[in-house]
Amino acid sequence: MNQNSEIIHIIREETTFASIREPVKELGPTKELEHRIIKLKKVLEGHITGPLTLIFHFDTLVDGYDAEIGYPVDKIIEKDSISTKTLPYAEFLSVTHKGSYKTLRTAYEKIYQILRGNGLSDALELVEILHKYNFENQENCITEVQGSFLMWDRNYKMNLKGVL
Repeated sequence: MNQNSEIIHIIREETTFASIREPVKELGPTKELEHRIIKLKKVLEGHITGPLTLIFHFDTLVDGYDAEIGYPVDKIIEKDSISTKTLPYAEFLSVTHKGSYKTLRTAYEKIYQILRGNGLSDALELVEILHKYNFENQENCITEVQGSFLMWDRNYKMNLKGVL
């Protein structure tokens, strides 16, 4: 991992996201996702507005890991196993990882050490934005690793407004 990478706080605004959500056997970007990426690029051509994004959901029970891979898009696309939804507003701690996917775990450990050290609750969503990826030669890969967390004060204010 690049030792100069800083952990930063980022906000994901609501985003239109077209994806394939199917379980995978391993965490991280693996060859297992390659056929899904090929299908996404073909079907979404001309409508992609952002980088390839891999989301792991830890609030569901599946055999393996609940993985969703897709792209931000400019319109709703429903075709084959691809569906579109709105990713909700979320807050993350993020760090850029350069190199092999085998060492992504160290990036997540840094993020969760800061979350726990500051009393922040994780929101059961891990995100990997694959800025530059290659499943065969991973040494030049660039992956933005994001750990979501709950902003209790913001949630409280939003829900209080709704109740009142």
